Amino acid sequence: MCVKQIATIKQLEKELHRKEKALAETAALLVLQKKFQALWEEPAAERLTSRSAWH
Repeated sequence: MCVKQIATIKQLEKELHRKEKALAETAALLVLQKKFQALWEEPAAERLTSRSAWH
């Protein structure tokens, strides 16, 4: 392997690592988004009883 090929491989590995991190972050945000939405989509009767307990 020549020096140019090694440099190209290192550059591609760096780019792959960056994209893997971005993908992991996106996946984590999607999971959090779904959990947050699930909290707000609880049945209306359940929301009313849980709110009245706080007042």
